[in-house]
Amino acid sequence: MSRAPVLSPAAAYALWAPNYPAHAHNPVMSAEERAMLTLMPADLHGKNVLDAGCGSARYMLRALRRGATHAIGVDLSEAMLRRAYAELTACHFDAGIGLAQGSVTALPVPNAWADVTVCGLVIGHLEHLRSALRELHRVTSRAASCCAATCIRSGRRLAGNATSRQTASVSPCSTRSICIATGMRHARRSGW
Repeated sequence: MSRAPVLSPAAAYALWAPNYPAHAHNPVMSAEERAMLTLMPADLHGKNVLDAGCGSARYMLRALRRGATHAIGVDLSEAMLRRAYAELTACHFDAGIGLAQGSVTALPVPNAWADVTVCGLVIGHLEHLRSALRELHRVTSRAASCCAATCIRSGRRLAGNATSRQTASVSPCSTRSICIATGMRHARRSGW
Protein backbone atom coordinates (compact mmCIF):
# COMPACT_ATOMS: atom_id res chain seq x y z
CA MET A 1 0.00 0.00 0.00
CA SER A 2 1.41 3.38 -0.94
CA ARG A 3 1.62 6.22 1.55
CA ALA A 4 -0.47 9.33 1.14
CA PRO A 5 1.55 12.32 -0.06
CA VAL A 6 2.59 14.85 2.56
CA LEU A 7 1.86 18.39 1.50
CA SER A 8 3.72 21.49 2.60
CA PRO A 9 1.64 23.87 4.72
CA ALA A 10 1.41 26.30 1.77
CA ALA A 11 0.13 23.60 -0.59
CA ALA A 12 -2.32 22.22 1.96
CA TYR A 13 -3.79 25.62 2.81
CA ALA A 14 -4.10 26.48 -0.88
CA LEU A 15 -6.36 23.44 -1.28
CA TRP A 16 -8.27 24.17 1.92
CA ALA A 17 -8.76 27.92 1.41
CA PRO A 18 -12.05 27.97 -0.54
CA ASN A 19 -13.81 26.22 2.34
CA TYR A 20 -11.79 27.54 5.27
CA PRO A 21 -14.12 29.46 7.64
CA ALA A 22 -13.13 32.68 9.41
CA HIS A 23 -13.95 31.19 12.81
CA ALA A 24 -12.69 28.31 14.92
CA HIS A 25 -14.03 25.13 13.36
CA ASN A 26 -12.54 22.32 15.39
CA PRO A 27 -11.73 21.69 19.07
CA VAL A 28 -8.06 22.64 18.78
CA MET A 29 -8.89 25.95 17.10
CA SER A 30 -11.65 26.64 19.63
CA ALA A 31 -9.24 26.18 22.52
CA GLU A 32 -6.56 28.26 20.82
CA GLU A 33 -9.05 31.02 20.00
CA ARG A 34 -10.30 31.23 23.59
CA ALA A 35 -6.72 31.70 24.77
CA MET A 36 -5.79 34.19 22.07
CA LEU A 37 -8.89 36.35 22.57
CA THR A 38 -8.16 36.47 26.29
CA LEU A 39 -4.61 37.59 25.54
CA MET A 40 -5.54 40.14 22.87
CA PRO A 41 -6.30 43.58 24.35
CA ALA A 42 -10.04 44.24 24.53
CA ASP A 43 -9.68 47.86 23.36
CA LEU A 44 -7.65 48.31 20.19
CA HIS A 45 -8.78 51.84 19.30
CA GLY A 46 -5.90 53.74 17.72
CA LYS A 47 -3.79 50.57 17.40
CA ASN A 48 -2.02 48.92 14.48
CA VAL A 49 -2.56 45.15 14.46
CA LEU A 50 -0.53 42.62 12.50
CA ASP A 51 -1.85 39.11 11.95
CA ALA A 52 1.17 37.02 10.93
CA GLY A 53 -0.20 33.95 9.21
CA CYS A 54 -3.66 35.48 8.90
CA GLY A 55 -5.35 32.64 7.04
CA SER A 56 -9.01 33.55 6.58
CA ALA A 57 -8.57 36.75 8.67
CA ARG A 58 -10.26 35.49 11.83
CA TYR A 59 -7.99 37.54 14.14
CA MET A 60 -8.03 40.57 11.85
CA LEU A 61 -11.83 40.49 12.06
CA ARG A 62 -11.65 40.32 15.87
CA ALA A 63 -9.10 43.13 16.03
CA LEU A 64 -11.17 45.37 13.77
CA ARG A 65 -14.28 44.68 15.85
CA ARG A 66 -12.24 45.71 18.90
CA GLY A 67 -11.50 49.05 17.23
CA ALA A 68 -8.12 48.63 15.53
CA THR A 69 -7.29 51.63 13.36
CA HIS A 70 -5.13 49.61 10.96
CA ALA A 71 -4.84 45.86 10.43
CA ILE A 72 -2.42 44.02 8.18
CA GLY A 73 -2.66 40.32 7.46
CA VAL A 74 0.26 38.37 6.05
CA ASP A 75 -0.01 34.82 4.81
CA LEU A 76 2.12 32.50 2.71
CA SER A 77 -0.89 31.23 0.76
CA GLU A 78 -2.31 33.41 -1.99
CA ALA A 79 -5.52 31.37 -1.84
CA MET A 80 -5.91 32.07 1.89
CA LEU A 81 -5.36 35.78 1.24
CA ARG A 82 -8.20 35.70 -1.28
CA ARG A 83 -10.34 34.04 1.40
CA ALA A 84 -9.33 36.72 3.92
CA TYR A 85 -10.15 39.48 1.42
CA ALA A 86 -13.65 38.06 0.91
CA GLU A 87 -14.26 37.93 4.68
CA LEU A 88 -12.92 41.44 5.31
CA THR A 89 -14.74 43.16 2.46
CA ALA A 90 -18.05 41.59 3.51
CA CYS A 91 -17.82 43.45 6.84
CA HIS A 92 -17.25 47.04 5.60
CA PHE A 93 -14.89 48.21 8.36
CA ASP A 94 -13.93 51.87 8.65
CA ALA A 95 -10.23 51.15 9.14
CA GLY A 96 -7.05 50.77 7.15
CA ILE A 97 -6.83 47.15 6.05
CA GLY A 98 -4.02 45.49 4.15
CA LEU A 99 -3.19 41.98 3.03
CA ALA A 100 0.20 40.82 1.82
CA GLN A 101 1.69 37.55 0.72
CA GLY A 102 4.76 36.64 2.71
CA SER A 103 6.38 34.40 5.24
CA VAL A 104 6.43 34.90 8.98
CA THR A 105 10.23 34.61 8.64
CA ALA A 106 10.33 37.65 6.31
CA LEU A 107 7.31 39.84 7.04
CA PRO A 108 6.63 42.67 4.53
CA VAL A 109 5.94 45.13 7.36
CA PRO A 110 8.03 48.10 8.58
CA ASN A 111 10.07 47.89 11.78
CA ALA A 112 8.04 48.43 14.98
CA TRP A 113 4.81 49.00 13.02
CA ALA A 114 2.51 46.79 15.11
CA ASP A 115 1.04 47.72 18.46
CA VAL A 116 -0.36 44.20 18.64
CA THR A 117 1.02 41.24 16.72
CA VAL A 118 -1.02 38.04 16.53
CA CYS A 119 0.37 34.75 15.28
CA GLY A 120 -2.16 31.96 15.77
CA LEU A 121 -1.43 28.32 14.95
CA VAL A 122 1.47 29.21 12.67
CA ILE A 123 4.61 28.56 14.72
CA GLY A 124 4.04 24.79 14.65
CA HIS A 125 4.37 24.77 10.85
CA LEU A 126 7.78 26.43 10.85
CA GLU A 127 11.15 24.81 10.44
CA HIS A 128 13.04 27.97 11.46
CA LEU A 129 11.51 29.23 14.68
CA ARG A 130 14.39 31.60 15.44
CA SER A 131 13.86 33.51 12.18
CA ALA A 132 10.14 33.83 12.83
CA LEU A 133 10.62 35.12 16.37
CA ARG A 134 13.19 37.64 15.14
CA GLU A 135 10.66 38.91 12.59
CA LEU A 136 7.83 39.11 15.12
CA HIS A 137 10.20 41.04 17.40
CA ARG A 138 11.27 43.36 14.54
CA VAL A 139 7.74 44.36 13.49
CA THR A 140 6.29 44.76 16.99
CA SER A 141 6.74 48.15 18.69
CA ARG A 142 8.49 48.42 22.04
CA ALA A 143 5.38 49.05 24.14
CA ALA A 144 3.32 46.41 22.38
CA SER A 145 1.87 42.94 22.73
CA CYS A 146 2.80 39.90 20.71
CA CYS A 147 0.36 37.01 21.12
CA ALA A 148 1.24 33.63 19.66
CA ALA A 149 -0.20 30.19 20.13
CA THR A 150 0.62 26.81 18.75
CA CYS A 151 0.08 23.14 19.30
CA ILE A 152 3.26 21.15 19.33
CA ARG A 153 3.66 17.62 18.06
CA SER A 154 3.72 16.05 21.52
CA GLY A 155 0.11 17.17 21.94
CA ARG A 156 0.85 19.76 24.64
CA ARG A 157 -1.21 22.90 24.10
CA LEU A 158 0.42 26.23 24.59
CA ALA A 159 -0.50 29.86 24.37
CA GLY A 160 1.22 32.96 25.53
CA ASN A 161 1.13 36.69 25.69
CA ALA A 162 3.91 39.15 25.37
CA THR A 163 3.25 42.35 27.22
CA SER A 164 6.16 44.16 25.65
CA ARG A 165 8.41 43.90 22.65
CA GLN A 166 10.84 41.98 24.83
CA THR A 167 8.43 39.11 25.46
CA ALA A 168 7.46 36.18 23.26
CA SER A 169 4.76 33.72 23.96
CA VAL A 170 5.00 30.59 22.08
CA SER A 171 5.99 27.20 23.03
CA PRO A 172 7.61 24.58 25.17
CA CYS A 173 10.70 24.96 27.29
CA SER A 174 12.87 24.02 24.31
CA THR A 175 12.09 27.39 22.72
CA ARG A 176 12.96 29.37 25.82
CA SER A 177 16.55 29.77 24.70
CA ILE A 178 15.47 30.83 21.20
CA CYS A 179 13.20 33.54 22.62
CA ILE A 180 15.99 34.87 24.79
CA ALA A 181 18.48 34.72 21.91
CA THR A 182 16.15 36.81 19.73
CA GLY A 183 15.73 39.47 22.41
CA MET A 184 12.40 38.36 23.84
CA ARG A 185 11.37 37.22 27.29
CA HIS A 186 9.71 33.81 27.20
CA ALA A 187 6.30 33.72 28.86
CA ARG A 188 4.55 30.38 28.75
CA ARG A 189 0.88 29.80 29.44
CA SER A 190 -0.90 26.51 29.25
CA GLY A 191 -4.14 25.00 30.35
CA TRP A 192 -6.40 25.80 27.44
